[in-house]
Amino acid sequence: MKPWYILILTAFAVLAPTAHAQSDPADIDVTAEVDRRRVYVGDRVQYVITVSGSNSAQVPEVDLPDGVIGQFLGGRERSSSFTTFINGRQRTRTNVAYVFTYTLSPQREGEFTLGPAQVVVGGVTYETGTVTLSAIQPQDVSADYPIRVETDRTDLWVGEAVRLRVTWAFHPDIENPSFDVTTMPEGVRVLENRTPPTWTGAQERRLGTILGQDIIMDFGTTTLDGRAVRTLSFELLVTPIEPGNYDLGPVGVVFDRVVRGRGRVRVISRAEPIAVTARTLPTEGQPRGFSGMVGSYAVRSEVSTQAANVGDPIELEVRIEGTEPMIGVDDGPTLASQPAFAEGFQLDADGWESVPTEIPGRRLFRTTVRPTSDGVTEIPSVELPYFDAALGEYRIARSEPIPLEVRSVRETTAADALRTGIPMPSRRIPLDGSGEAFWAHERGPGVLTPDGFDPIGRVTEPVWLGLILAPPIGWAGALVLVAAARTRDPDAARRRAALRHANATTRSVNASAGARRLVADLLGRDEASVTAADCDDLAIDPETRDGLVTLIGTDEATRFGGLPPSMPDSARARQLFREAHRQQMGAAR
Repeated sequence: MKPWYILILTAFAVLAPTAHAQSDPADIDVTAEVDRRRVYVGDRVQYVITVSGSNSAQVPEVDLPDGVIGQFLGGRERSSSFTTFINGRQRTRTNVAYVFTYTLSPQREGEFTLGPAQVVVGGVTYETGTVTLSAIQPQDVSADYPIRVETDRTDLWVGEAVRLRVTWAFHPDIENPSFDVTTMPEGVRVLENRTPPTWTGAQERRLGTILGQDIIMDFGTTTLDGRAVRTLSFELLVTPIEPGNYDLGPVGVVFDRVVRGRGRVRVISRAEPIAVTARTLPTEGQPRGFSGMVGSYAVRSEVSTQAANVGDPIELEVRIEGTEPMIGVDDGPTLASQPAFAEGFQLDADGWESVPTEIPGRRLFRTTVRPTSDGVTEIPSVELPYFDAALGEYRIARSEPIPLEVRSVRETTAADALRTGIPMPSRRIPLDGSGEAFWAHERGPGVLTPDGFDPIGRVTEPVWLGLILAPPIGWAGALVLVAAARTRDPDAARRRAALRHANATTRSVNASAGARRLVADLLGRDEASVTAADCDDLAIDPETRDGLVTLIGTDEATRFGGLPPSMPDSARARQLFREAHRQQMGAAR
């Protein structure tokens, strides 16, 4: 075959898929729909945007109306092929489409208009039509299923965290509870709560999601109107980010109540909101280096060595301890604003490095400092300015100083380097600045050169040096290439290790958690946000997908309502994980 003909075929093979992927704007249609148009307040509906005629659309821009909260569940290709025979000729038609799925929940009663949403396909912006969603109020049964909300403080500072302790008493006749009707004002932020609650009488602990945060929930029992009922307790951690007057809540839950003769009835139980006032932090008395830390803190410091030369690097680590959520503790203290550090040390231009820790109420940071003179005798106290919300004043936490021995560094000359029987010249000849290695000065009075085999001289010859260093350099190069490959594509490395991580999670937690970890690693998503709907994005067969959906969905169904958790077969789950991993990795190739 002629070379020019091969080039033409190669070019056609490369360009043909690209041309196929380009869609004619006239063939693209963008639509939006919900699976239900009439729902109860707090219920969840699926909002789906479908792009017909292309599988390369960007994630749509969706503006939700006030009173509706939502979460993006992801996108997936939905293409289909149809084969027909006309006059003995076979024709295959392929319909290309891509769908984006959201879950929405109205938080109050009323009519809501969704859209139009904007979708960009091939640089062209398309708009969906609008969709109307009607939300009706469930029957209020707060007296029969009461919720109690308490807090210690209502007069707050901006940036101060307050804990809302929530307790819900319910009968065993409830199904499908959801706290999506809980609301917080715009000027208040819900924070991650890293400290487990200390409830008395808790019998069981589970993990749920409220207002986008993973919340630890405790189940127990109490007596209500002479009847034994179950209780669900949790803490919401919130902070005002702007000054003003706010209503925290109401905290509410919607659920199905099983009524004799009527079946399931959708109802709601709510607690009245708590009024709080947030004040701006005072400017008077604000210390130098204050970075917005609000709370009560202590600081401790450690160093890698207590003896060093001038200019040697010393690793400095600080440990900041306080009460969660430790607002404002995003970096280490500002050392440049502390005179003892600014005058006696050269500070690392990259600042602090965060050191991971799983201990609540603790943050670790690390940096490097270099003493600039032998007059430095200690690592100074590390100062940590903060605002004590309980006292209403600024304070400074200080670590203990650490003794440090700093040795001076003097210039080395040829007179220091040569040790022979020949008298040294009275004048010292400085060394030439030919690099960091140690060199004898070429103008010295004489250097003895012994005859015979010199092992040190031999190993410095290029040939011998190459023979000695070639194997370790080769191994080091191979390790560097492997590490570089993993660095270039961390997602691929995560997918390869997905099966191992899923099996480890199954052993340490359960099979449902292992399934969630597997899906998260294969799709490159946050494990905490993975739901059963994410399984649709995997390129696996329906039977395997249904198995993963069952594991994750069962775990989601037992988070609320006092239902006992299931115990899936771990051995069967690991076999399911192995098959899902094999199919997904094969599709990725």
